[in-house]
Amino acid sequence: MGRKKKRKVSPLSIILLLLLASFLSSLFYKIVKKGPSEPIRVEVLNACGVSKLARRTTEVLREMGFDVVYYGNATTMRSESVVVERHSKDGRHAKVVARALGIKQIIVSIDTTGIAQVSVIIGKDYKRIKKLNRREFVL
Repeated sequence: MGRKKKRKVSPLSIILLLLLASFLSSLFYKIVKKGPSEPIRVEVLNACGVSKLARRTTEVLREMGFDVVYYGNATTMRSESVVVERHSKDGRHAKVVARALGIKQIIVSIDTTGIAQVSVIIGKDYKRIKKLNRREFVL
């Protein structure tokens, strides 16, 4: 019976393997990391008339890492809450914000004159937004 020869691993092979592993792990991290690289700029508008709802929504969004650049009252009342994309035709920013709050309706209405990428308009159905119904935010 013959003897098997032991193969020596060269230091160059180890270095190349480590470099490859490092590259693949950084690529994997970029693919699976959550959220955008910069916070999405959001404005929050209260369209249901409930006092302090825009401010409380702002607090929730900021806790989640969004950059709320303005909050206040809408000029008209709405029955349903909506997230409006202002900067991207594909609605990518609005989708992230809508998912975070649990709002189903998204509208794309491009307006690059403002600094907000997304408008969150809170309607009379605000009680359906689970993130706003936490105990510390009960109105």
